[in-house]
Amino acid sequence: MIEDCKQLLSTRAAEWGLPAGGKWNPIFHNNHQPTRSTINLLWFHQNDKFPRAVTKMLWRGHSVLAQEFQRLQAVYTLAPRYVPRPMHLGDMDGFGMLWMEGVPGCRIPPARRYPTSLLSASVDILVSIHRAVNKGIEQSVADRHACMIAAPLKAVLQFGGPAVRAGCLALLETATAEWLQTLPVIPQHGDLFFDNVLLYREECHIVDWDNFGDIDLPFHDLITLLLSFLPTSSSDSDRWRWNPEFRRQLPLLVERYARGIQLPASIVSVLLPLALANQLYLHCQTVERRLWERAQNPAQFRIQLAERFGDDAARRFGNGGSQADFPLIEFVTAIEGQGAAAVMYSVLEHYFEHIAYWQEVFLGK
Repeated sequence: MIEDCKQLLSTRAAEWGLPAGGKWNPIFHNNHQPTRSTINLLWFHQNDKFPRAVTKMLWRGHSVLAQEFQRLQAVYTLAPRYVPRPMHLGDMDGFGMLWMEGVPGCRIPPARRYPTSLLSASVDILVSIHRAVNKGIEQSVADRHACMIAAPLKAVLQFGGPAVRAGCLALLETATAEWLQTLPVIPQHGDLFFDNVLLYREECHIVDWDNFGDIDLPFHDLITLLLSFLPTSSSDSDRWRWNPEFRRQLPLLVERYARGIQLPASIVSVLLPLALANQLYLHCQTVERRLWERAQNPAQFRIQLAERFGDDAARRFGNGGSQADFPLIEFVTAIEGQGAAAVMYSVLEHYFEHIAYWQEVFLGK
């Protein structure tokens, strides 16, 4: 298959704006995940330091990659400076294939401290992208409120402890449809953390846009990105002992973004917990959808549920039931054990147990 891909690349290179001659050298990368794995082929031309093209491949995944291709096209059209250029969508031997132009850069390594210049530059890049994709105020907000606020908070309500339930109920009273109508629709990356940022000299690119637009609340990407920079330890007792220097910068970074998109920083007091709830909910929805795809049919999915939760759960959820009948977050955290959903829930739980502390960290008051 790699040789077939190389032949396609050699044939289409000039059409795709890549070098028409010379040798292409691929590097194989298996992006393994518990519920879905993709294959990435990184194509280096001659002795280049960075790949000129990337092929993302997914078994029986044409429809999944087609959606990602469309989203990548949408954001590239508006913010090409920071986004990989989509080139081709196709199939080969049962695999869906998304071809995109390679971008220079390396991932940001985890560190206890990050330069102020890096943090400020990251915020400025987000401002540039969000200005470009900003759709402004939309009149009809019923569906948006259901998707961005009601659904994630109600899902967390089903699963959460007393502090989480009380916090979600208070948020539902504050974040009304009327309140939401005051916020512009700004499609977000949806999974932005420092591992999805590539840096090279003065250049920066953001990759993995498959969730673009699933969340459109301003500040969401900023919050998830800043959280990923927080230098926490692996010990639960020390998890929130953040570097004092970084803590001092956080309110300034929030204010910098707020000025850039011309919104008051104070709305972060509501958008911060909404970002945490949405990130957890989006992750759980993704896991659920991928498990359905892997099962191939409802009968197999019911077997998976019965093995985890018993026959009653399988009947309710696997026979056309809804998330109201069976808590989505409980399902995903059980599937993953101590995986991403459990970590995200622990962050949300800590927020609702220490609201004043989190507000001070992000807003300085």
